[in-house]
Amino acid sequence: MKKSIKLFIVVLLLAAFNIKAQANLPLKHNKEYYKNKKVIDLINDLKIDIKAASFYGGWSEEMNRISLRFNDKDTKIIIFIKDHDAETNKLFLNTDPNTSKKIDRNYNKNMSNSGMLSKYLNLTILYIN
Repeated sequence: MKKSIKLFIVVLLLAAFNIKAQANLPLKHNKEYYKNKKVIDLINDLKIDIKAASFYGGWSEEMNRISLRFNDKDTKIIIFIKDHDAETNKLFLNTDPNTSKKIDRNYNKNMSNSGMLSKYLNLTILYIN
């Protein structure tokens, strides 16, 4: 009986921590707040560090987007970018089809969130998914 109670408590605690981690998006405001704002506004409001940033797009018919991943493997934010000129497309264009354009956090350099995305901070957000 004692073992089953201990097991129940452990399962309950694990479930509570998982639910809390999924419920807490690392944003200060809701996603609608960031429409037509700059990427720097979103980055400054993040409450946790970015683990990796992946960049997609770069073609005239494809929407430019940034995928941000955090230490929690399930937490991800996709930022769709409004800007679609030739200069912006060059930032997202990946010339090697076998790899993705990605920036991983380098803890040795103590890179900040804004340091990781320094080239992308002045772009306008279309929406966040």
